[in-house]
Amino acid sequence: MYPELENHIANSICDEENKSVGLAVSGGGDSLALLLAATIWARKSRIQISVATVDHGLRSNSGKEALYVKEICANLSSKHFILPWEKKQKIKNLQDCARLARINLLTDWAKREKITTVLLGHSADDQAETIFMNFVRGSGLEGLSGMPAEFKNSGVVFKRPFLSVKRDRLRQFLVDHDLKWIEDPSNFDEKFQRVKVRNILPKLEYLGLTSDKIISTGERMSIASSFIRLTSAAQINHCLTINRWGEVQLDGNKFLGMEREIQLRILSAIIGAFSGKKYRPRYKSVKFLLEKILAQSLKKGITIGGSKVSVIEKKHILFQREVSAIPEVADLKDLEIFKKNFDGEKCLEENKFLWDNRWIISVKSADFLEDQKVDRVKNKTILKTVRESINSMAYYTAAALPAIFSKGEIIAMPGLIRSDSIEFRLVHSQESFVKRLEKGQ
Repeated sequence: MYPELENHIANSICDEENKSVGLAVSGGGDSLALLLAATIWARKSRIQISVATVDHGLRSNSGKEALYVKEICANLSSKHFILPWEKKQKIKNLQDCARLARINLLTDWAKREKITTVLLGHSADDQAETIFMNFVRGSGLEGLSGMPAEFKNSGVVFKRPFLSVKRDRLRQFLVDHDLKWIEDPSNFDEKFQRVKVRNILPKLEYLGLTSDKIISTGERMSIASSFIRLTSAAQINHCLTINRWGEVQLDGNKFLGMEREIQLRILSAIIGAFSGKKYRPRYKSVKFLLEKILAQSLKKGITIGGSKVSVIEKKHILFQREVSAIPEVADLKDLEIFKKNFDGEKCLEENKFLWDNRWIISVKSADFLEDQKVDRVKNKTILKTVRESINSMAYYTAAALPAIFSKGEIIAMPGLIRSDSIEFRLVHSQESFVKRLEKGQ
């Protein structure tokens, strides 16, 4: 009766090497439909299904709901795992943090279980709501493209096989198989933007604005986004250089000859890289910067998104790290452990630490970590002394560099004070900026 659901699952798992597939199942209608359809398909294909339920602990019944999914999985002979979220006490944007935590928990689980692909149960209705929400926010091409059918996180592939299937169809599938789903009370609470959008979309159909048309527009935006991202990535190679201190320069003549959308994306990629934030800088801020550049009014320079932007030699646009945005002094051993793998995503690397999202600090011996602190040099006299060996280095450049301190003395700085126990390497490179643009970051 529902062969198309099995086909959607099969099309998502076309790799013959996939002997085990992961499913993210909350107990809601969409994810339970995913579980049931995937189970039917997996039995025919002789593939093992593993299921994970993330318990955010945000509602009193969340634990019981996770156990309900566990019971269903037991009846379907599928392995089930409950992944609790140990959240911090104070969180500003709870929904965004919970969403990110969910993906990270699922990623860690998939790696432990040696699962390369995890399926998510988002439906066509979710896609239409997402596109409309992004339209209300004033999003650009990426936002209006909606949710991607596939994405990677730390080497784990996430896929959404039901993005073209209506929610009602998935619910009817469950009804016909006598499988009850859980209704999340927050799905009816209009303090959430998604619920407001979900309630208003049916009322707009009399204008001809149907979910199908919204999704169709999203597909066209996705095609345009892909073209612009690849074009921007190709263009940045012609105008961007980065020196060993992490300063980025744009060739003004070449940059000013580019299309406005390309210019905005290049500026956004550079500022986003300097800030180290997950999301792109606000369009309004980037637009303001571009207008300043076009009006040739950057003589004194401006700070934006953790970057200091100025014009040098009347033709080059210089990007430096804003000194006041650099983190305060910290113990070297307490820094975030640097992570990277062949995808450019994150995985553990021993004795490598990330400072200010710009520098990788490698320590040759774990014993050396004791009592070492990392900070920028704030004393102007000391800065003047350490940069004397490089006449071309500006004060502001040196002030943004990491320094390793031991008992108050500087024992290592990139290119200025050498240490046999510590190495410094820049995170950003020509290639990394190309990748940011290819990903739409």
